[in-house]
Amino acid sequence: MTTTPRSIAERKSLPELHVGRIATPQENAIIYSVIKVGMLLASVSDCQEQGISEAKPMVGEQAVLPTVTIRAEAGATLFRLPLQLSSWAVRACALAEQGNKMLPGDVELSDLNGIISADFH
Repeated sequence: MTTTPRSIAERKSLPELHVGRIATPQENAIIYSVIKVGMLLASVSDCQEQGISEAKPMVGEQAVLPTVTIRAEAGATLFRLPLQLSSWAVRACALAEQGNKMLPGDVELSDLNGIISADFH
């Protein structure tokens, strides 16, 4: 699957993209060649019923369930992103809609002391 999932179950079936752990902000984590960022909007109650207890409302009363399409040797692959990257996914999609095409491009994903972040390179 390389399109945005249409249901919580479809998103849950995707593999979660590995985020590199770093010990200091100066370290480099994993840099991925990102083709596209997407998101599924779902009610918080539906998320909780499906076992996504950490989902919080971000767009109105809806939770954002982010996804990312990565370019790899075998082609494009769609992954789940951690929910901590929901705000980043919303910003990336908003930038694209405003004409600021950051993707395709390289994105560094890192986990510093449990705080997951994504940065365009």
